Amino acid sequence: MQRFVILATLVLLAGCQSVDGTYRPGCVAFEGDEVSLSGGSFVWDRFTDQVAVDEDGAVVDPFPDYPRRGSFRLDGNRLELAFADGSAAQTLFLVQEKGGRLRLLTNEQRAAYERSGRVPEGALSRDAPAGA
Repeated sequence: MQRFVILATLVLLAGCQSVDGTYRPGCVAFEGDEVSLSGGSFVWDRFTDQVAVDEDGAVVDPFPDYPRRGSFRLDGNRLELAFADGSAAQTLFLVQEKGGRLRLLTNEQRAAYERSGRVPEGALSRDAPAGA
């Protein structure tokens, strides 16, 4: 079954369907990632509801290196992100669920998915509602 799902994902992604869109947590999240793909470029941002302040009372940016930008390349179900700042590339994985929803998985989430056949909690969903 897992091989069928992976094969179906590869067939889908090899076709003309675009992977462009915004991938967000599919559940209410107080902290997380948001990845927007568009025309070969990406923007990866992080968010949190926590507000940290320094000793002077100034708000401290919890993710000073974000948003990160760059270009992406799709190789089967592997989404290879090349950062514009030249830092080490990162690979994420696309999976299509039975209902057609595209999910973006980290390497650890992909390994869990391959073991269980279920998309792990916290995986990003394409075009999930903002704040969902």
